[in-house]
Amino acid sequence: MANGSVEIRQINEIHAYLYALQNLKDCLIAVAAKDTLGFCLTEDINAELQKLGFTVTLTKMHWRGFAGAVLDGKAVFERLGEKDQAVCEEKGIADTALKIVSKPYNNGNLAEICINGINYAVNRRGLNIVVYDLKKKCVMDAVAFDTHAKELKITREDLTKILYRNKVNLDAILPSKIEVRIFWEGEVHLWNVIKSVVYAFHADCRFHTAVVCWIPPNYGTAQDKIERLKELNIEGVLYDPQDIESADIVITMPRNRIMKIITCKKMVAAVPMSLVEDFTKELLDTPENVHLDYLILDKLLYDQAEKNNLLCPQIKLIGSPKFDEIYNKLKETEFPDKWGKIKGKTVFLWTTDHVWRSANVTFDLYARKIFEYFERNNDVALIFRPHPVYIAEMLNERFWTKEDVGRLRTYFENTANMIWDEMPDYSMAYKTADAVITDVNCGIAVSALALLKPMCILRRFDGQSCEPLFPEITDCLYNAGSVKECMDFFDRVREDKTYTCEQVKEVFEKSIHYFDGQNGKRIKDFVVEEYFKRYGRQDGNS
Repeated sequence: MANGSVEIRQINEIHAYLYALQNLKDCLIAVAAKDTLGFCLTEDINAELQKLGFTVTLTKMHWRGFAGAVLDGKAVFERLGEKDQAVCEEKGIADTALKIVSKPYNNGNLAEICINGINYAVNRRGLNIVVYDLKKKCVMDAVAFDTHAKELKITREDLTKILYRNKVNLDAILPSKIEVRIFWEGEVHLWNVIKSVVYAFHADCRFHTAVVCWIPPNYGTAQDKIERLKELNIEGVLYDPQDIESADIVITMPRNRIMKIITCKKMVAAVPMSLVEDFTKELLDTPENVHLDYLILDKLLYDQAEKNNLLCPQIKLIGSPKFDEIYNKLKETEFPDKWGKIKGKTVFLWTTDHVWRSANVTFDLYARKIFEYFERNNDVALIFRPHPVYIAEMLNERFWTKEDVGRLRTYFENTANMIWDEMPDYSMAYKTADAVITDVNCGIAVSALALLKPMCILRRFDGQSCEPLFPEITDCLYNAGSVKECMDFFDRVREDKTYTCEQVKEVFEKSIHYFDGQNGKRIKDFVVEEYFKRYGRQDGNS
């Protein structure tokens, strides 16, 4: 068969089509899977693809990305992803630039076959195929076969429509955006750690900002995060190494592991989500294939870096976005109706840390006596805010059943002055509380300083010791090393809501750089300015 679009464009049956492609000379045959390679991609179809020059087996590869191209019976490249993995391959052939993108249903659901910058893929489920004549420098055909349906239906795109589609593609006609990716690590409740940074970038029309929804380590799913972002009209995406590598700016809020997969080559800034866990040295010692431009710290961790002789040009003292939501919430007048029973009372917020084996966690020692105290004293109220991961641990380790959690929830509902706070974040509890009790190395011991309210640090009294990470903070607050000392704290605050407030204020001023709701904007402005210094402004100004 001579090369020609007429002949192959008249074929609609997959077996005959693949057979006809075998006879073409000097033609690139590019293939991208969209959605899924499908259950109906049979051994016969796979054999015909291999006769074209492919070597991989594509049968029984449901939900996998595939990008490949052949020329005169030999593979130019071929890449088969893992389950739900998107793949992308690029190569120059003579003076022709070829780029193929394949994204399964659960990771973008897309097929692109770009030749010299123009996307010719039909972008339908199954095998998308584009045939390009290298000598005539023209596309001969663009089709998609639905290999997930037994009919193996063909969809053929009008080439004139393809060219027009590319001309009016919004990515082509709208001003180009600077691509920003912001990692959301941890569980869903940690959204407020990155919220103000995301909003600062999202509000700037120069940037296309997407939140990378990293799989939560303890409970929930990445999809839970994506659904939460949809409600906020924020774009959420799953982790895609190619997307991260091609991004212009990446903001990550790592604990200790996520830096290993940051392959962005342009601008990377890390903003630790924890206020007390110090990973500064580990973050600075990044792998060879990873570069970190800036590590942005609040005052507590910055001072610790200085004490450990780690200060370097990468480390910048700006502030933690974690404080922005607290600042904004404290200015609101809203009060939940279901919290009506605690209104007008002196309110104590009890927060717990997690990792039940840790000597830092004290719930098991104090719970019974604290609950009894508030049952006896109806003039005060308790907001119980256990760390969500602690509850997950109780369930995962089978200390509690789901029925136990339900029973505990019912207990709080039936009390006259106690609430189990299960709101998305701590903000309302912070706003309502007159005093706070927490564990010694819980991040709350730092973030709650901003309330300028009395604080009590609970310590274990059963022989297990827990050294404070930042004694300069916790040693200045009230410390309870027994049930009696905890009860004494309650009594003293009942008598005087300003008890120990001066000590809290003093520690607050030493530990928190900015508390004005603007840290997310500061971080964004700093990163953007450094990016423009390096790569130039889009408006052409120096």
